[in-house]
Amino acid sequence: MATKKVPPNPVTQSGRDAFAMYVNKWQGALNLNDWRIQSSNKPASKANMAEVYKFDLEARLATYRIGEDFGGTPVTDSSLEDTALHEVLHVFLYELIEFAKDPASNPKDIASAEHRVIQTLVHVLTQN
Repeated sequence: MATKKVPPNPVTQSGRDAFAMYVNKWQGALNLNDWRIQSSNKPASKANMAEVYKFDLEARLATYRIGEDFGGTPVTDSSLEDTALHEVLHVFLYELIEFAKDPASNPKDIASAEHRVIQTLVHVLTQN
């Protein structure tokens, strides 16, 4: 029987815990407290370090999966935080993208969603 190959940069339980902490950090920093962002027990697709794979805009629920390994990228606090921020930014932009894709969207709804993104970025980028 073949043994399972150990990935070069495995994500440990402490790495998953740190990732969840960084998701919470960036969720707060990006004013996404009206969203529930939760983890799945299943790993991300092989090609992804992590992924938000399920959105429910009405329930304001997003579900992410973290990979079992980061491939050629070392699993460090920095790579965990950068990846968590990347995934939270998908949630941050989701509503704007959905409004923009929907031909029935009201231009005021699109402008409002865009304004929320801009105001949040101004706040985050100008903090000292």
